[in-house]
Amino acid sequence: TIILLLISCDTRSKAAPFIHPYHVVITIYGYLSSLNYTDSPAKRQQKMCRRLLAHFSPDCYNVKNILRRSFHMILYFSGTGNSKYVAQRMAEALNQSLLSMNDRIRSHDTSPVETDERLVIVTPTYAWRIPRLVRDWLLETEFPGAAQVWFIMTCGSEIGHAGRYNRSLCQTKGLTDMGTAQIIMPENYIAMFDAPQAEEARRIVAKAQPDIDRSIAAVREGRPFPPPHDRLYDRFMSGPVNPIFYACFVKSSAFTVSEACTGCGQCVRRCPTNSITLRDGRPVWGKGCTHCMACICYCPTSAIEYGKKS
Repeated sequence: TIILLLISCDTRSKAAPFIHPYHVVITIYGYLSSLNYTDSPAKRQQKMCRRLLAHFSPDCYNVKNILRRSFHMILYFSGTGNSKYVAQRMAEALNQSLLSMNDRIRSHDTSPVETDERLVIVTPTYAWRIPRLVRDWLLETEFPGAAQVWFIMTCGSEIGHAGRYNRSLCQTKGLTDMGTAQIIMPENYIAMFDAPQAEEARRIVAKAQPDIDRSIAAVREGRPFPPPHDRLYDRFMSGPVNPIFYACFVKSSAFTVSEACTGCGQCVRRCPTNSITLRDGRPVWGKGCTHCMACICYCPTSAIEYGKKS
């Protein structure tokens, strides 16, 4: 098939003067690596032909254009870096591209995101569920090509019964839920908990590696994640506690900034809800804060505090 495509796409051919054989090779290689090999040979062939026909239109005149039309398989949202780290590990292992939901959410961009059939969503855990702003963005955004979704949630201790709500989200989107995996990473919700020291944080990250590897293997092989434990405590925390937690604790009024602030604007650029503005060279927090803690964790002078806790 590849030889026939190369012959038919010869640059000397009047039928397809805009396609170079190298374009075909690059694109076929990318699609072969992303095919679902649990499908029948006929179904894989049908998918490959459909994708190639969609790709080789007259605007595909060089390799750069083809690479721009790559599929996003791994989407992530990250406030302090835990979920970004896990997403990068998975992208490297699966040879797939990454898409930051932070950028899309910050710019209110809900335009369709073309993805692989297998979609991985990596997020932190906010009040024993995925963050509300991530849920809302996923509901408002279309994902042409997506069929199966694996959720990976990083946390300091537990994700509760978040899988139930992720499953409901998939049903709303018409997607197949492949389960939710929990990855325990260094605690970073310093509005309520103590963050570990550097050595302890390294130990926690090292301990998380087998869980990350198991998640990678499940996605690669098209297997659902094992079902998480289903205790009354988990249902309670992800259920009635979640809205109470947001209402009572997710507030920006406790943020302060010290004289160490240089007015660099890093916190403004990092805020996924655009809730921070600079006033007289110092950050001011609005009401849209989601407690991602990016402003504290990325401040180059450690000038930002959250009450007395941080």
